[in-house]
Amino acid sequence: MTKKLKTLTAVLAGVAALASSAIAQEAVVMVEKEVAPVSLSVGVDIASAYVFRGVTFNDGMVAQPWMDAKTSFGLNFGVWANFDIDDYDGTLEKNEFSEIDLYIGWGTTLADLVDVGVGYTEYTYPMYGGEANREISVSAGLPLGPIGLGVAAYFGVGGGIEKTTYLEATAEYGIDITEELGASVFGSAVYLIDENGGTQDGFQDYTVGASIAYGILGASVTYIGQGDDKVLPEEQYGYDVEVVGMLSIGYEF
Repeated sequence: MTKKLKTLTAVLAGVAALASSAIAQEAVVMVEKEVAPVSLSVGVDIASAYVFRGVTFNDGMVAQPWMDAKTSFGLNFGVWANFDIDDYDGTLEKNEFSEIDLYIGWGTTLADLVDVGVGYTEYTYPMYGGEANREISVSAGLPLGPIGLGVAAYFGVGGGIEKTTYLEATAEYGIDITEELGASVFGSAVYLIDENGGTQDGFQDYTVGASIAYGILGASVTYIGQGDDKVLPEEQYGYDVEVVGMLSIGYEF
């Protein structure tokens, strides 16, 4: 999802590492603004594929618009969507929204050092008309100069992800080249605990990537690595895409 002021990936920092996807792979520098009681950010990402927690949802072009509102006391909420431009070998309808996610979270900084947060996300799938997936998250982040370290836990509480837990560790190194030009390298790793018995517990996936941003524009490339092939199988709707490129634009009012 989005980064406030510097990159799209940090709007939810300390709240929920959501998005994920989606969510640590985007980098758009925002225009500097004075702190307001409520700030609104909007944008769209154009990606070569849609991959979330290592799972391929579309191996072709997608557009992912988003909107995020954040208050001065740490509450934020927003919406994120996936619009399929390609049809994933005929398994999806082209030019339709296959996913719309609603989220809310709250975060704060403890002792001027550690960012902590909680969040709730509802994943909805308009094309399928089924029950939404629901998830609660807790997270913590430690900024060390240009390095950011984070851990998060995502607990499925409804729908197809009920009784599943995703444990994620993230790291990012960012530099400001000029006032508006920035670059970063990042990585993550996810461990799955599935109490439903649908798959075995284990190391699901990892990512490494790099991004560059100038003003409100950004670009990134991310490699998605497979963990245990019994947790994330090599088949359609599993581990099907290794590299995702993304172009982004975002603006904060």
